[in-house]
This record gives sequence, C-alpha cells and structure tokens, in this order.
Amino acid sequence: MIAFMEEGGWQYVTSCGFLHIFETEDESAVPLETDAVTTIMALHKTMWKTVILPVVLIVAAGVLFVGMQIQSLLTSPLFSFGGDEVNWALMVMALFVLSAIAGIVFLISYFNWYRKAVRIAKEENAVTPFTAFPSLAITFGLFYFEIIIIWTERLVFGDDSAMYRILLIFMGILTALLSLLQYKVNHQKSSMQVVRRSIILVGLCIVCCGIALFVPSKKKDNSLPIEQAPLVKADFGDTGSLQYLSAYKQNFLFDRLDVNQYEGDDQMFSFGYTYINCHLEILEDALFNDLLQWMERSHGGVFVESDPEAYSVDTLYVHHDDRYAYLFRNGKDMACVTFDFQPTDEQLQYALDVLCDWN
Repeated sequence: MIAFMEEGGWQYVTSCGFLHIFETEDESAVPLETDAVTTIMALHKTMWKTVILPVVLIVAAGVLFVGMQIQSLLTSPLFSFGGDEVNWALMVMALFVLSAIAGIVFLISYFNWYRKAVRIAKEENAVTPFTAFPSLAITFGLFYFEIIIIWTERLVFGDDSAMYRILLIFMGILTALLSLLQYKVNHQKSSMQVVRRSIILVGLCIVCCGIALFVPSKKKDNSLPIEQAPLVKADFGDTGSLQYLSAYKQNFLFDRLDVNQYEGDDQMFSFGYTYINCHLEILEDALFNDLLQWMERSHGGVFVESDPEAYSVDTLYVHHDDRYAYLFRNGKDMACVTFDFQPTDEQLQYALDVLCDWN
C-alpha cells in the first residue's frame, strides 16, 4: 500500500493502527480516493517494478540453468554435470524446476487477476483484491534455498570457499536488515503475522551465517583401502609400486573408482585406472565419450580405436607413448587402465575381466 501511495505522488509519514498518514506538496498527485480503474492501473505499475520483473528473472534463470544442466548431462556427465557431486547437481536442478514452476503459477494467477480486476473496475467501479502470494513466497523461498545449497556445496568441495563464506554472511546481513525494516514499517499492527515474518527472516540470517562459519572446508575421505581394490599392480607380479592413492564415489548416475600406484615420492603413477559403472543406459554413450576426452587430455595424446572382439568387449581404444593405456567399454562398465609396462594379451584380458566383474 505504501509503494502504491508513493507511486501516486504521496510520502508516507506514520501509522497508528488502521490509520495511515501520508503527505504531499504535489498538486497533481493522484487523489487518495480515486476510481477503481486508476487504482488497478497504479497497482499494476507498482507490481511490475517490485514483483513481476524479479519473478520473470527467476523463472528465466531457472529455465536457463536447467537447460544448461540437461545439455551438460547428455554430453559430459562425468566432469561437467556436477562433477563427482552429481547428487547435489540433481537436487539443485529439481529445486530450480520447482521454483520456476511456482513463479509461472504466480504470473498466471496475477495476470488472470489483472484481466478480471480491470473488467470489474470498469463495470462495477470496484477493486478486486489479489491473494496469490503463497506461490510468490514459494518462488523466492526455493530460489533462496537453492543458492544456499550451491554455496554450501562450494564451501565443502571448492578451493575458493572463502569467497562463498563471505557471500553467505552478506546474505545473512541483508536478511537481518530486511527483518528489521519490515518490523519497523509494520510494528504498529502488533500482529503475530509481523512477528512470525521477523522470526523467519532472522532464522534465515542465522542459517546463512551458521553455514558460512561452521560448514567444514575439507573434503570427506573417499579412499578405498588397497585390500578392497579390485585390481593392483601386484596382481601382475610386480610389487615395486608401493605408494597407493584411491578414490571411490557413488551417486545417482554412476559409480566411479580411481586407483593410482607410483614409485617413492614421484606421484606420476606407473599403474592406475579409472573405472565407471553407469546406472542409466541412456547415459552410457555420453559417459564413455566424456571419459575418452578426459583421458586424451590427461595422457596428452589421441586414443586409437582397436579390435574389441579380441578381448570380448564392446569398444576398445589404445594409447601407446611412454606408458600403455587401454580404454574399454563393455555394456554399463567402462574404464581406462594405464601400465608402465607393455602388458601381454593375457594380462590385459585379466584386467578387463576383473573390472567388469567387480561391480
């Protein structure tokens, strides 16, 4: 109401219960008691500036984000679509979809109201109230929650977590200021609605600051003990590589296992592999192509397609440089195995069979 009055050329002074006082020195200001059509038009103009445009931007951002994620999911799900944290990416994408849907519902409700309100104002000179704000609250609430989730994930897994902590604290401060502002504007009402709104905003402030200050910045341990690894260099009769690194992660789309063995303090691995077990058939091609491109970049060369039937797999690519790398796919199983020696056909077949049977 205050925004509506100020749009008409009046300045808010104070309130006392249901009495609200405004003042103006503008002789052309819209009369406080005006016809219904002018009221609706003024309200519509104010809504465009304060509510409609932000909702449109949220819907556009949600549609753009989801479109980019779907495109990334179908082209490079291993390293682009959320990386190893696919579950986070899927949850955030779902929240963006819900936020965009709530925003669209709000826009439909509002423009239906506006069309009917203008007709009623012309025919009956009456102002029809607008009450579709629950969908508006869902739109902004989910969008706010999505941002917190994204930044929380960056706090745990990102190297630049300090920036995200500062942004979260900044969000908390803004939320606290918004709580104070709305209470000062509405405190004359002394209603539970004003108090609840302030409590919710203060709660959001505490959540933002709490996440920024207390969420751990280190990654959780996903290593797999060497005793549980399906394949190690000792399986080929060579126990020279004593150092061992591993990472095993599971998510909604695939399982991934990385094993590296290297000599002494030199972490250039002499034997290792990246194994992927795909959970969705529709993503098998995308996962394999993503793995192929990644291995070509990491090995600094092109993998050449070889005869897969010799090793009873669906697809086989080979890269021979200072090391011997074999990238294969057999149904939902795919892996790139790298040796510091040239394996025999029996050794390579053994490695492929072990990885295919592991999961």
